[in-house]
Amino acid sequence: MVVLNPTYSGVSKAAARATSTDRLNELSKSKRKHQVIPYDKAFPQVISKAVLNYEITERINELARPKKSD
Repeated sequence: MVVLNPTYSGVSKAAARATSTDRLNELSKSKRKHQVIPYDKAFPQVISKAVLNYEITERINELARPKKSD
């Protein structure tokens, strides 16, 4: 997109004068991590035998392959 007039930003005058509400400001803030939940767990403590003995199916293998370019 080429801007012919450098002073024109594409924002309407009404939008440029708008002020946000307290609720919108609250929603725009990033969420903080909950203090009780341990987010820093590296790995699960127990791995089931089913997961350790899983054998991949041909369909899963097919879906995992990248698409062939024509």
